[in-house]
Amino acid sequence: MEVFEAPPPHKTIIDDALPLSCTFETYRLVDRHIEYVIRVQRGYYNGKHWTVFKRYNDFVALDKEIEARRYDIELPPKKIFGNFDREFIVQRQNKLQKYMNQVLENLILSSSVWVKRFLDPENYCESFQDSALQYASMALRGKPDFHNLKPLPYIGWRFKKHYCSVKRYNEAKREYILTWISEYGPNRCLSDKELQSTFKVFLDLQHPFIIPIVTGNCYSSGTLIIRSNCVRGSLRELIYDRAPFDSFIRKCSYRSERILLPSDAIYTIAIQVLHALVYLHQKGIPYGNLHSGNIFIEDDVAKISDVENGIFGLTSIYQSYLVENRRVHSMEDIDVYCFGHVLYEMVFGERLQSPFCDMIPPDCDENLKPILELILSSSPKSKLPSVKAILSTAVFDVSASNIVLNEPPRCKVTTSTKEFLGRCRKTIEDRMHKEQNELRKLRKITYLKEQMKIEEQNGSISSREKRKMKRVKSQVPLTASSPEQFENMSNGSTPTSVSTESSFRNSSCDKLSENPPEVRATPPSSAPTPVSDERNVFLQSIVNFNKGNLKQTKAKEAR
Repeated sequence: MEVFEAPPPHKTIIDDALPLSCTFETYRLVDRHIEYVIRVQRGYYNGKHWTVFKRYNDFVALDKEIEARRYDIELPPKKIFGNFDREFIVQRQNKLQKYMNQVLENLILSSSVWVKRFLDPENYCESFQDSALQYASMALRGKPDFHNLKPLPYIGWRFKKHYCSVKRYNEAKREYILTWISEYGPNRCLSDKELQSTFKVFLDLQHPFIIPIVTGNCYSSGTLIIRSNCVRGSLRELIYDRAPFDSFIRKCSYRSERILLPSDAIYTIAIQVLHALVYLHQKGIPYGNLHSGNIFIEDDVAKISDVENGIFGLTSIYQSYLVENRRVHSMEDIDVYCFGHVLYEMVFGERLQSPFCDMIPPDCDENLKPILELILSSSPKSKLPSVKAILSTAVFDVSASNIVLNEPPRCKVTTSTKEFLGRCRKTIEDRMHKEQNELRKLRKITYLKEQMKIEEQNGSISSREKRKMKRVKSQVPLTASSPEQFENMSNGSTPTSVSTESSFRNSSCDKLSENPPEVRATPPSSAPTPVSDERNVFLQSIVNFNKGNLKQTKAKEAR
């Protein structure tokens, strides 16, 4: 069918998990409105940046969509009179910068389609929901048993992964969840034919702690998956006491009172999740997408979902955290690290909002505290434990003796499929290693730049060290258009107010600083024209002109 044709080959796949950062550079007056000039960059180090222009009303519309107040983030209030006062404009600009810093530091808000569309309108201008509903309706025609398609907008963090509720003709009371993946991720490495062959593994996969796929199909433009609906919802809804079909932003918003799970429930859920991960690792299936929204509770049994995400090239919600963690090297490390975040969320009733947590809160279960410290530590000296090692700890080993598998697991992996799964796993690991290495280069530049500043102040820098610094800088592609931008990149962060260097050195679970640096108050002016060497000489001669050096001459008398 024409609707399932492959997307244009020139279309660039963007990793939606990469963080966006922004800085307010200046402001300008357009049609009697103040427009803020904002420089935006994707990622930490790749230098891809652009400029957007926003009015205050644009921020009001964004705040209404993301409901930032639910996350204790307040937008600067509106003002009726005195909007063109220069001092007020600068104050509002600084407050808006602080507001955007808090939004972008929040993993939930920064991953929403509204924030992406606000800062990157060129790549996120289309209506993803409308086009996905059209594709899902067309794909459902090939499944005559299912009908009554009802969209469930934005119940997950991936806005390119769409959900609908459907029903079966012979099961009027039972509800199913249809998932349409409208765009494959940046880690996809399989052709359409290879992807369809590999997807059959997941259609056949049966495990007591993994939610099975009822039916599904892979197309060039996306994938259709239908699963049974878990009435109680996911672990996230259980922790935050939310309805399963609420929007993702509302599910994860702060509550005045935390809901803490009983210790026995935490042990049981953790063990069942670990058993599912062990089985996936034994079969060579790359997962890497574990979080509380992918763990469902059905008949008091925890089951993980979306185990097929790896072959579609979809990245983890913790992708930015994984890049910063030097202890993460393999797919198993990714699953262990994600399990640490899930365990933290179950124990404390809230998400860990930083890559590491070296200071575990004192109200932690004494049996689980060593496991959290081992997984979430920022120390690069200790390796991440394996899933089997975590299961063999005393607290889980005793509880695991009560776990009984009612049905034997089933998963048929052929030789060719095993090769495809291995290629997917290698692609994910190679990309992560590449990002980690580039981040390490940036840290090295940061360190050398700081040392260079100290030595310049002491007057002890040598020509050899200068050459070394110049050589290291040349290893990273720079697209900065001014010395200030280059200075920011050399200091270990993009030219933004959301400093990445602070997150590099964050060794506790405290939030990043909420105080942004001062924003330049001067309005934009035309860029100075470059001065040639001849003009420099001419200007210097004017500056050094001395009237006393002129020769005295006598004027001839007029006849």
